[in-house]
Amino acid sequence: MAKVTIGIPVYNEEMFLRETIDSAVSQKFKDIEIIISDNASDDKSWEIIQEFACRDHRVKAIRQTENIGPVDNFKFCLEQAKTKYFVWLGAHDLFSKDYIDNAVKFLEENYEYVMFYPKSSLVDGNEKLLGYKDSDIDTSGLTVSKRMKKIANNLAWCTCFHGVFKIDVLRQLPVKNIRGADHLLLFSAGSFGHIHFDDRLGILRRESSGETEIQIDERRKRVGVWSEPRSKKYNSWAVLSMEHILYVLKSSEVPTFKKILLAISVANVFRKRFKVRILDNYRAYADRKN
Repeated sequence: MAKVTIGIPVYNEEMFLRETIDSAVSQKFKDIEIIISDNASDDKSWEIIQEFACRDHRVKAIRQTENIGPVDNFKFCLEQAKTKYFVWLGAHDLFSKDYIDNAVKFLEENYEYVMFYPKSSLVDGNEKLLGYKDSDIDTSGLTVSKRMKKIANNLAWCTCFHGVFKIDVLRQLPVKNIRGADHLLLFSAGSFGHIHFDDRLGILRRESSGETEIQIDERRKRVGVWSEPRSKKYNSWAVLSMEHILYVLKSSEVPTFKKILLAISVANVFRKRFKVRILDNYRAYADRKN
């Protein structure tokens, strides 16, 4: 059995898909499997995937009979994996050749860490570097409460979502169809162990540097990465805030008194960063229950 699974969820990615898959099969660390789930693409993505599957036995090609949505396609890749470690690779992104090797060496030697993420950069269609985009969520030396608070406070650019996880931890983390689902997953990971940042370039991410945050949000909504809440009485950041608070209160391995203090701290982070009021959290919870 392989040690690491690289999961690649795909939907209509023919333009850069060959380069993406090639960056996976060309890893220095060879003990990998590559699970590629094509989400009923109507371009040439499936043909490209089959080409790689035919010439490399480590590539497992799966085609969905109908589009199951991006979130479920990400989850599907994880569900198929049986390895010790797992990492998602965006279908138009690239991994450096040493990325998985560096990650496995670190995680094998540092048991208290549950995830490893490297330096990343935006790139254009010709792989020209457009600038580095990383959030400081390294939790070395911090208590459970302090590392979760740091992640909530510092996480902005979520390329670290494409870090290498211990799969037994990753399977216990929430993956939801909400705005900022990657925030919630990484925040939750902090309750299980430490997260390590490696200052070597490991991920090249194709994302237009010319898009505003609003344009990025609108594009992601159109393809179903997240949906708007049913009620218009609050913004979608309140849903994310509420999910963070509920995770702290119900799931995290923190003593009760510290849970309450951490939940208050997280609510304050969302109030300062995204203007989420306490009443907004309550409405988000009521909407969730209905």
